[in-house]
Amino acid sequence: MTMNFLNPVTTQTWTNGRHLVRCVKVIQETWDTRTFCFMAEQPVMFFFKPGQFVTLELEINGEPIMRSYTISSSPSVPYSFSITVKRMPGGVVSNWLHDNLSINDELAVHGPVGNFNIIDYPTDKILMLSGGVGITPLMSMVRWLFDTNAAVDLQFVHSARTPKDLIFHRELEHIFSRIPNSSCISSASGATNWARPGRVSAVT
Repeated sequence: MTMNFLNPVTTQTWTNGRHLVRCVKVIQETWDTRTFCFMAEQPVMFFFKPGQFVTLELEINGEPIMRSYTISSSPSVPYSFSITVKRMPGGVVSNWLHDNLSINDELAVHGPVGNFNIIDYPTDKILMLSGGVGITPLMSMVRWLFDTNAAVDLQFVHSARTPKDLIFHRELEHIFSRIPNSSCISSASGATNWARPGRVSAVT
């Protein structure tokens, strides 16, 4: 990839519609969760609102199938976007992505869309609650707030079944250690020797 490819003067911007993208990175987040990173073949700046989602257009076993996933990356890193997918028992698309989608594979995406986002509802006090892979839209928001040095009072509570199921745990620790007036609590409902056992509903 050359620097001309990333020239912001000549780069197009992402608009709601159908776009062909290429997988450029696969990150193993936990034992059953992966992040898939995408870029366009022609330079595109992927502008979206943190919390929005895209819809993948796939063909699985000869059948066309559409499936929506929240964008987990931040629009502050505009030349690519990412989705984070947990392998689900019986999940046709999630299992296919884990077993088949590799670097340099191409697919079509539709979007971005979604009313659940942090841009349309500005506030200086934010409480975020999430469980399991439901963290993905909030992770996009947290990354955006961190990258833009937003002056907010941010409190984040996340729960997973066990410590090994905590997605983005190290990154969240890093981010929240550098955001004033903020805190992040991660709990594991199935752990007895974890620093914060219990479900989100039990954390106060």
